[in-house]
Amino acid sequence: MKRLFLLLLATLMVVQIVFASRPPSGMINGTAGAGISNIRGAEARFVNPALLALRGGPYQSIQLPGFVYHIGNNAIKTSELANWFQQDRYWTASERKTFTDAMSDDFRFAADVGTGAAYQYRNFVVALDAVGAMNGEIPQQVMVLALSGNKPGVSYDLSNLKGGGWAGTALNLSFGKSFEEMDFAKEFAVGLTVKYIIGHAYGGIRKSTGSILTNVQPDTVSLHGDIVSAYSTSGDGIDLDLGVASRQDDNWGWSLSIMNLSGRVNWDKAKVRSNSFNVDSKGIPVDSLTKEGFFERWANYKSGTNSENGTVDMRLPPYLLIGADYRLNKDWLFVGSIEQGLDDEATMVGGSKKMKLALGSEYGKFEKYPIRGGFSFGGSTSFEIQLGAGLRLPSYRLDLSGGYERGIFGSAKGFSIALSHSVLL
Repeated sequence: MKRLFLLLLATLMVVQIVFASRPPSGMINGTAGAGISNIRGAEARFVNPALLALRGGPYQSIQLPGFVYHIGNNAIKTSELANWFQQDRYWTASERKTFTDAMSDDFRFAADVGTGAAYQYRNFVVALDAVGAMNGEIPQQVMVLALSGNKPGVSYDLSNLKGGGWAGTALNLSFGKSFEEMDFAKEFAVGLTVKYIIGHAYGGIRKSTGSILTNVQPDTVSLHGDIVSAYSTSGDGIDLDLGVASRQDDNWGWSLSIMNLSGRVNWDKAKVRSNSFNVDSKGIPVDSLTKEGFFERWANYKSGTNSENGTVDMRLPPYLLIGADYRLNKDWLFVGSIEQGLDDEATMVGGSKKMKLALGSEYGKFEKYPIRGGFSFGGSTSFEIQLGAGLRLPSYRLDLSGGYERGIFGSAKGFSIALSHSVLL
């Protein structure tokens, strides 16, 4: 049984592929993603390339390397993380129960980090972005099994374990074209981004099935499982973003884009491995679990490499972004956005079919020091609250933001921070 738990614990440490949806932009993240229609300059490539062509952006700029960092889960509060995860510390029975009871149906966690630099000239942008991301989904009963052990008469489903992570860089070419004197808008624009993605590292679970059942009469255990994993250090792919944007008048503006429209990363020379174990359906005596060589003698445990040169096709999650902004006066700007995943198959690689609604505002009374805030509902994080601030100088701009998800301060179950800055030429 020891080896089974080692296998389960190893599985918990592997996480599901995700294309980082949080851009390294302190301005965008400062409103929890609500202020997308008000973005101008190089950062428009993250939400809608059409915004490059609308008035109000810099004529020429260099976006210096910034960063975004995010980590979160759906069960453990940030105030408990430092206390629970210490070296040589074992969870108490009450802590294990608190942890598993906090899950609705599974344990989900995610982390991503990104940075990027770009050159923008009028309505063109050339950029190089780097991302590293991971997330995972573990059924609640698997966590109960790993933390509390087997309970008689309960079948623990090992299926649908999801895990993986990847790191790569993307070369972005973005372009926007404006059309003035339209009948329905003061200003209208369309845009396109082409991304060449280079994958540097990938690892993930490709298949997971199995279950464990302990019987009382007679005292036997039945178990079987099949876990297939893969990893690679070489991959590439092409992705497209499309968008339209408009200024209805001096107060109203909107944005609509489809991100990751056709994105795929093909990982070649992937090493695919399988781990399987199986016990006769009648079960074996529970006492045999403590015997040496249990997996080899009783559970028919097998581990091997299926392929040294396999191919893993990673579908990036396409999603729809709709944003709008309204300027109440010279001091107050109100913003909102909707994010909607478009592909069921792509949810396995980081997308979410749950709609995300974000609302925020920017206070510009202090012209050089704008202050922002926003919150969102839905999506993969359920709830977020973000705060941000900026610095506006004639030749330099800086934006910083930070916030929490699924709560506020110590009650939150995740947090993020982002910084971006540009030199205006």
